[in-house]
Amino acid sequence: MKKAWEDSRRRDRAASVLRSLFKHIRCGTGHEVMLKLSDHLENGTELPSLDIVMSLCPDLSQWQEIECLINSRNPSNTAVRNICADLGQYTGQGKGLVLFIEEDGLFSAWAPSPSQTESPASPKDTLDELIIKGAFGPPDLNARLSGSDPTQYNPQEKRALAVRLGYCLMDFFDVNLSSKRIYLLGSSTVSFRNEPLYLSFKSGLPGAAESHIFRVGHPALLSFAKLLLEIDSGKIIHLDAVKHAVTDWNVDIITMSFGFTDGSEQGCDDLRDAILHAHASGTLIFAAASNAGAHSTAPAFPARLSNVFCIYSGDGMGNSAATNLTARRYAPNFLTLGEAVEGAGKKRKSGTSFATPIAAGIAAFLLLYAYQNLPPGEARRFKEYDKMRDLLFHLSIERGGYNVISVGEFFKRPAEARRILLASLLHR
Repeated sequence: MKKAWEDSRRRDRAASVLRSLFKHIRCGTGHEVMLKLSDHLENGTELPSLDIVMSLCPDLSQWQEIECLINSRNPSNTAVRNICADLGQYTGQGKGLVLFIEEDGLFSAWAPSPSQTESPASPKDTLDELIIKGAFGPPDLNARLSGSDPTQYNPQEKRALAVRLGYCLMDFFDVNLSSKRIYLLGSSTVSFRNEPLYLSFKSGLPGAAESHIFRVGHPALLSFAKLLLEIDSGKIIHLDAVKHAVTDWNVDIITMSFGFTDGSEQGCDDLRDAILHAHASGTLIFAAASNAGAHSTAPAFPARLSNVFCIYSGDGMGNSAATNLTARRYAPNFLTLGEAVEGAGKKRKSGTSFATPIAAGIAAFLLLYAYQNLPPGEARRFKEYDKMRDLLFHLSIERGGYNVISVGEFFKRPAEARRILLASLLHR
């Protein structure tokens, strides 16, 4: 039996509903569709219907609640050609719309709905807006005493919301997850603490089922960690870490101990753009090659990119790890210590993910040495990919197709000889 988090039925059903819904939007307007999230795990064989809220046209500030069912229609249901026209028929008349998603099309029915005797539900706040308003920040004692700040979350309430989000988003972890896409809806009499949570979709569908296969550094995990940190700190966090590090922190080197099997996976385009920005700004990027051994013919993404240092793992004697990919014939194959590396708690870890930060540390040391022994304008050029690559090549020993980084011989030379070597590499 599958574990609850491995059950993708709700995700699959939501994808089917949204795909059909977007297909029948014919007005050309960018409608927003919000899916009500479940805050408990479904263990039964039957999943409940999906509840969504959709913006109306031409006034996108108006909303309609819709119940979605799959393979449950009867002959009296009406085929939908244009969902926008159907929504305009009975909106505001105390009727609820039920959509039936079938293999042969989309069908609808309108029925009296006690929950819609008032105006259609409308968004109250996104999680992002609550964070900006200070709902999760340090308590304002004066506001709390006066009763004028009812949305302020205390630590216990923040933890409770984090748990709710964990359940709610179990089926919809993807790289586009952000506090701006999470809405709290409900009547004005409902406390923020108990309001149903909704996830917004504008044109994209839930992430693929493979999103359940989490790996170190997976963007889905980073996205959810970002949500939790924002709730805990009460501040918006910018997850575009590469551009932030390059533009705001002016870093010299970025290390990435993760990789994607296919560069076409969700989120890779954004990462590729960020790396191009870093490369143009003179920031060196180091990334893990992969630990797939003979089961893969190419390094992982982004290590396979031509402007990224692709790092392989070896032992302390420079021997290639058994998990390394076969060395490439026409590209650099830099290898450094990555086997039995001692980490936190004295535990030893192995793989290219551990070799990568060590290689980045070697490059940082070489860059510092260049700044200490060359004019600043010349030393800065080792932040260019080609120049640092040439330096690492010069300090490497070819072994089994890999370029084993070894700086020992370099520092056995007299200081002046080292300075002349660095200067000569810049004029090649």
